[in-house]
Amino acid sequence: MPENIDMLYQIVSDVNFLADQLIAAICLLILCRDFIKRKRGTGLIGSVYFFGVVFLYYVPFLVDGFVAYSLALAAAFAVFVWLDRRNIKMKIFLFATFFVIRWISFSISSKISSLLSVAVLNLAGGFLDLSDPAMWWFHFIEAVLSALSGSVLGGVVLYLLVRKINKMLLYKQENLEWREMLLMIIPSANGMVVYGIFRFYAVAYEHEMGISFFQPHIPLELLWIFCYVVILAVIVSVITLYQDIRKRREDESRWLMLESQMKDMQTHITGVERLYNGIRGMKHDIKNHIEIINSLIAQGKTKEAREYSNSLSETVETFDFTIKTGNPVTDMILHEKMESALGKGIQFSADFHYPVGCGVDAFDVSVVLSNALSNAIEATEAGGFVRVYSFRNKNAYLITVENSFDGRLDIDEESGLPKTKKKDKKAHGFGLQNIKSVAAKYYGDVLIEQKENKVSLKVMLLAVV
Repeated sequence: MPENIDMLYQIVSDVNFLADQLIAAICLLILCRDFIKRKRGTGLIGSVYFFGVVFLYYVPFLVDGFVAYSLALAAAFAVFVWLDRRNIKMKIFLFATFFVIRWISFSISSKISSLLSVAVLNLAGGFLDLSDPAMWWFHFIEAVLSALSGSVLGGVVLYLLVRKINKMLLYKQENLEWREMLLMIIPSANGMVVYGIFRFYAVAYEHEMGISFFQPHIPLELLWIFCYVVILAVIVSVITLYQDIRKRREDESRWLMLESQMKDMQTHITGVERLYNGIRGMKHDIKNHIEIINSLIAQGKTKEAREYSNSLSETVETFDFTIKTGNPVTDMILHEKMESALGKGIQFSADFHYPVGCGVDAFDVSVVLSNALSNAIEATEAGGFVRVYSFRNKNAYLITVENSFDGRLDIDEESGLPKTKKKDKKAHGFGLQNIKSVAAKYYGDVLIEQKENKVSLKVMLLAVV
């Protein structure tokens, strides 16, 4: 047996440790990548974790491996928050979950490698005398392969878990409430408790028995693997459950918004029907009105005839809209929004034309107009302006709504839409979502931009000619 065999084993152990930490650092930055505004910052997060845990691990008189791992992860979390101070509670959940899945991934791989090692040694023991010091090379190769398989398997498991969690978390930029974070973090906290108990018993067992708690024992190894799988299953299940609840709640809010819009549309249609009924009634009585005017003129009552004619003109004006778009429903919407804006001291102008003769449904156009103008009027202060106009070029139909705005828009990178500033964020913001849904229906898109003190909303619809 070589004199430097202990050094060789130490080298294998160090390389194995460094490989595990490098894999963990890469998986950590993959997990954080979609939750940070500056994507390049994820490299700094992974680097802080890797170099932090390596430095602390090789200062044994200061900390042990567990403390080194915990402190390095805490330092990486601090960098994460420093780079992006949004959604702190979501970041807490991510790091608590990573703490557990990192431990479980490499623990599972360690248990499986241990079981494989026992199987290999038992199989080789039938052909070789493994107690012979000359067989040191076999034990060394087995140790190298065991360490390599543990790192590879642990890395694969951790990577798959990170990808799975990243895929399940649909609302990556949402700001969790405390109760929501607590609900999602409970399984990870439970995993931390199990990890603490495991370490306590490992230290106590080694102190009392004089042998390592990690000596291969097949039934115990299988029991631990089962325990790890259960913890992971609970973590995944709770995340899935929360996302389903969150999506169902959002769908319900969307349906409530759609129901409200349907009622608004019914009001618009009722107003148009009332207008047309009035016009039909006026048309039916027009002969009577003419006879009355002629009679007054024949009697020499020109003053009375003029007053009656003026009164008739005012009545006719009530059955006409200042803004004519080519569609009675959009006429009604623009008329109502104009009155609302003028009533608040807001200038309102429109150069909007409904795309007659194409495949754009009047209801969809009304959804865009109603929501866009409501948001614009709500965001505009007295003395400001709201403008709406449209443009059509072949099958491309563009609706633009502009309004004055002295504040600053906070655009959500994930949705591309402004974040609502109302306190009840879950009950608002669906108007713009509905506009985006209409645009998607016609293979179009929504663009919102702010230039100086003006906000512009552009909705592109690809009409079917």
